[in-house]
Amino acid sequence: MAMLHSTLVAVLLVGSVVNTLLPGHAKAEEFVTTDRLSLEELKVAGMRASNLRKPLPNKTTFETPQPDLDAFRAEIEPAFRDACYGCHGPEVAEADMRIDTLDPDLLHGEDVSWWLEVSSAIGNGEMPPEDAADLPDEDRERIIEWLSTELQKASQVRRSQHRGSSFRRLTRYEYNYALRDLLGLKLDITKNLPPDPISPDGFMNSSNMLQMTGKQYAQYLEVNRRALNRVTVSGGRPEVLYWGVSSEQASASQFAELETTNKQAASQKPATQSRTDQRDDQRSARGRAQRRGGGENDTARVRRAYYKNTRTGQSVPAIWSYARAVHAWSPTTSRPEVPDRSDFIAVLPPRQRLVVELGNRVPDKGTMRVKVRASRASANPNPAPKLALEFGWQGDSDQRASFRISTRDTVVDATPDQPVFYQWDIPLSDINPRNPARQRVELGAVGETNPSEYIRLLNTSSAPSADIQFDYVEVSAPVYDKWPPETHSAIFIESENPNNEENYAREIVSRFMRRAWRRSVTESEVDRQMELFARVRPICINFEQAVVETLAAVLSSPRFLYLVPSDHSASGASRTVNDFDLATRLSIFLWCSTPDDELLDLAAEGLLSRPDHLVHQTRRMLADPRHKRFSKHFVQQWLPIASMLK
Repeated sequence: MAMLHSTLVAVLLVGSVVNTLLPGHAKAEEFVTTDRLSLEELKVAGMRASNLRKPLPNKTTFETPQPDLDAFRAEIEPAFRDACYGCHGPEVAEADMRIDTLDPDLLHGEDVSWWLEVSSAIGNGEMPPEDAADLPDEDRERIIEWLSTELQKASQVRRSQHRGSSFRRLTRYEYNYALRDLLGLKLDITKNLPPDPISPDGFMNSSNMLQMTGKQYAQYLEVNRRALNRVTVSGGRPEVLYWGVSSEQASASQFAELETTNKQAASQKPATQSRTDQRDDQRSARGRAQRRGGGENDTARVRRAYYKNTRTGQSVPAIWSYARAVHAWSPTTSRPEVPDRSDFIAVLPPRQRLVVELGNRVPDKGTMRVKVRASRASANPNPAPKLALEFGWQGDSDQRASFRISTRDTVVDATPDQPVFYQWDIPLSDINPRNPARQRVELGAVGETNPSEYIRLLNTSSAPSADIQFDYVEVSAPVYDKWPPETHSAIFIESENPNNEENYAREIVSRFMRRAWRRSVTESEVDRQMELFARVRPICINFEQAVVETLAAVLSSPRFLYLVPSDHSASGASRTVNDFDLATRLSIFLWCSTPDDELLDLAAEGLLSRPDHLVHQTRRMLADPRHKRFSKHFVQQWLPIASMLK
């Protein structure tokens, strides 16, 4: 708590200083005195000049929007009547929803949360179901557009009237953190979503800016599906493939060619040639052999990556070409024995790369573990070189990709006489794009796109003497330290009904909905998701896939994507925040994410709003590393400095 207070005080001081540098704010001379200001005096002066004490100028007169009821009656209601009232109308009300009785005045009515559900279901294609009346695409687009516009206006009106019940979707970073905390993800899976708009006061979490279109619902559904597929598995534990490549193996053919060239050169010289002339000719022969490996790989001229025989001092360039995957190594299903240290090493000068080609059998899921036995090439510890890991492929002269997959550079500080293993664990599902030909073209096929993929070691150092040397690389995939993975077991929980798919699915779905929707769920809400499970199960290859599809829909619901207060009728000073809303407010504020089980359990018991519990939970959350998210995003948006930090 003290640390957070100190941080905010420092930020406020910085903000105050920044204000003095901006036109129209306090001028610098206001702070100039004949005596040096004390810290307390500086705080007071900064507070007086702070823009936070001044209301934002309202440059435009706010005109209260009006509900577009004419468009609803003329275009939207007839479409609902034709396609939706059969399941959600006066005769049948599936999932306890009647669209015909919802108030079309979203700006003043009490059915906003239901309209959000309708918008989501239609945007995701869940409504109407396949066996119901068809909803033409033009009607679907018209409904989604109308709902999106009305929801935007409703949020704007509620905020302008200070009703305390404005609603918005999660920002992209809140959505990312929520998925990570819910699913145990360790990556940002939301990179391809459009950026959040920024409000006039510089923040990304303004309710006026954060509504959704039908296209966005479809995007979020796909992201949710991908996220769930990354943390779940099906079937038995997959077999691990191993690639073990030594520098001696990788350079064998080139050293053999060099030896042949040297012998040929020696045999063509007269026996009377001096030893000095013979050595000169051998060096020239080695140079010719190196140049045959590719002009730019001539180690004598441009210091590209090369292999070296430390016993003889001979070296050859580290060459690679994609054609027909001639440099691809075949994996084994048993872990290769790690060889003893060799006289043959690979040397990687600064800013240079070396390819280890793996063929077309690298899996799609699990972890790829890469281990390199390496050291710095120089006995001098400074500067210590750094190593990064890349992934790539080249199908032909036009189709190619290469990109870094290690998150940070690894300092190679081992001495030349005592190399050590450096290791990366890379989630395979994070690697994108993959070679599109890898699963349909045979390796080495003539006239076909090369389906092979590779890893590439990169010396990221810039100092001329920061060479890295290594003699063995081992790659294994897919690696699972535990089967099934913990992320899978957190969803597919232990149950007394593992052989009863319907009962087991209901347990999984209801438990997941509580965490995702940040509150207790009703039986009818669970029933609705189970209806979806029943529809998709026959077309899914297994039980796990059907559950994933159902949970993806749970995460695509506005109950997860939107922050909507539970009590829509109360307003102003009389409004009481219920415990589940309080749990959400706390977690969104301090963690930029969804509440954890401890918060939800207290909310379910009605205890979270008690002052002693509230203080304890706030302190617990501030002690959690996730509280740094708040500091990061608040400061970056407030100052604003986000663009400067990229």
